[in-house]
Amino acid sequence: VATFGPNGKELVELGATTEGHGLVQTYGPNGKKLVQLGASENGGAVRVYNKTGEDVVQLRADEYGNGVVGAYNRKGKGRTLESQ
Repeated sequence: VATFGPNGKELVELGATTEGHGLVQTYGPNGKKLVQLGASENGGAVRVYNKTGEDVVQLRADEYGNGVVGAYNRKGKGRTLESQ
């Protein structure tokens, strides 16, 4: 399921991954992905993208049920914080 803006570009998409997990994605008026909400075999996941489409923030659960937070610059360099 998708909604589109007046310029014909996709704004919101509701769907599923190939593994059968739910997926919600939002886009800016220029068609660039901004936020992705989904799931994996470990639990929920959120990704935030900057205005040029690079993945700069990640929140997810790891295989042990702990939270993982990642923040990156536009070249993919950054840090990941994992609870112990």
